[in-house]
Amino acid sequence: MTDAQLHLAIGLPSFVALVGILVNVGYFVTLNGRMSRVEDKIDALTGKVVDVDTRVVRIEDKLGIVPR
Repeated sequence: MTDAQLHLAIGLPSFVALVGILVNVGYFVTLNGRMSRVEDKIDALTGKVVDVDTRVVRIEDKLGIVPR
């Protein structure tokens, strides 16, 4: 086995493994960004639910309705 063959036999799989690691890191970064956006949307919806609950309580108070 010549030196060139040895370098290709060791270097090429190492290079492919490093490229694979970089691609996976890119996927994780993208996935993290998407999950953050979903969490923000859920937080916004949760805040709206709280607003609706307070509105219902205020309407009940104005109408004199006693919750069960």
